[in-house]
Amino acid sequence: MRKQMRNQLAVLIGAAVLTTGGLTLPDKAARAETAAAVLQPQAEPQQTAAEAAEPGYVDIVLQKAIAAARTSVAASVYNENDDTAWPYSTEGQSLAAVTGWSESELETALLRSVTEAIARDLESGVLTANEASDASAAATAAVHKTVSGPAAGASAAASSTKGAAIVQSFLDTIVQRTADLLELSARDLRSALGAGQTLAQAAGQTEAQLGELLKQSLNGELDRAAASGSLSSAEAIERKRDGAEAIDTIVATVGYDRETTPWMERFGESLLANKLGFAATLTATWSDKESDDFFAALAQGGTLASASGLSESELLALLTDYVDEAIDGAWLDGDLSAEYAGRLKTRAAELVKTAISTPGYGMPTAPAARVVYVAVPDADSADAAESYVAEVEDLDADAYAADRLNRVVADIAALTGTNGDELLRRLSGGLTIGQAVHTDADSLLYSLVGSFGKEVNNFVAAGALSEEDGARAKSNYTSGLLKLLTSR
Repeated sequence: MRKQMRNQLAVLIGAAVLTTGGLTLPDKAARAETAAAVLQPQAEPQQTAAEAAEPGYVDIVLQKAIAAARTSVAASVYNENDDTAWPYSTEGQSLAAVTGWSESELETALLRSVTEAIARDLESGVLTANEASDASAAATAAVHKTVSGPAAGASAAASSTKGAAIVQSFLDTIVQRTADLLELSARDLRSALGAGQTLAQAAGQTEAQLGELLKQSLNGELDRAAASGSLSSAEAIERKRDGAEAIDTIVATVGYDRETTPWMERFGESLLANKLGFAATLTATWSDKESDDFFAALAQGGTLASASGLSESELLALLTDYVDEAIDGAWLDGDLSAEYAGRLKTRAAELVKTAISTPGYGMPTAPAARVVYVAVPDADSADAAESYVAEVEDLDADAYAADRLNRVVADIAALTGTNGDELLRRLSGGLTIGQAVHTDADSLLYSLVGSFGKEVNNFVAAGALSEEDGARAKSNYTSGLLKLLTSR
């Protein structure tokens, strides 16, 4: 029945799509018919300021369709003009003005493309029938806003303006940038900062010299962004002023230290888990006992200290030094702030104490009972989900969304072919997700949201989740993912 409803709505949506497809402009007779038939305008529900500020699941899917249509328009204009300048570079003009098309022609073409995308998302399982209906109802107004709005458009995954993001990223990596500009060692600069110098002193420059060099570098980035049309000239001027003030403060600050970020804390916890995971193996190498005897003693309930023959104080010092060295290295590499590195060492000391006194530490144990979530391999088939539901016990929508958000670094790494540990290290070092994987945040957002939506919709179709729970899971995941993609 659910499949039948999906097909019926696909027919209703697809009936309005001209068979020529793509972004070929309709003739004038068809234009009036298309405008009336593609999507019937409906009264839009009133939104609170908070709801309007943060797009939901359906909003993101619709924005993806609009973004794809905009790209097709830009590409067609680019090819027709055979010009080296990207058509969005004309500041202050609407998309219609930049393309040279009339607003009515452009709206018809974009609406057709968006309608086709909604039909495809319905058929593939990204959208349910109700969600496709909602997207269709909102499409007309969204397309009209696109046509009459700025040609460069807006990012779906941006919590701040492009200019603010450029400035923040520059400041988060200012020590490395200083090293690159002056051909110095970033590690040496951080070591000098840790010893109480200012960044200018560490770099062998006056505050004015280093400040001017860094401002020139930042201003160049802002100018290039303005030239490409991704931010206005007015904003570029404003952000240059903001950046200059921050740079003047940073280069003169004794022992300048980066702000601790959520990504930094994730990386720190991952670093601790990784290093403590080798505690048993390292203890075996430090012990005078044979390795087999050491691990046999651990398996029988011995502690790291008792199994190795080392005193607890000796083992505590060895393991603490091992973990602290890794933390210091991460700080010198710019992956941790000095403040957080200090806190992480305190936490590491507590974990090491627990490790050396825990019977059988590091030995394989039976996994704790937990809910198992299985991603459906064939997202186009609700029937395929049925065979996986048997493996999912007590599926909880909130827990499922939270679990997927906790694994978002691994998901992004898999999506972009990046090593997960390296990705987390780059994020901790001050790069945005887009910079870390050389992909724009919107593309990641669209891919991850769509993939998650397919999984949830298949669980709903198979009866593992109610429609209400499925909608909540998608809402929670979308909201959480937006925050992660825009966080530092």
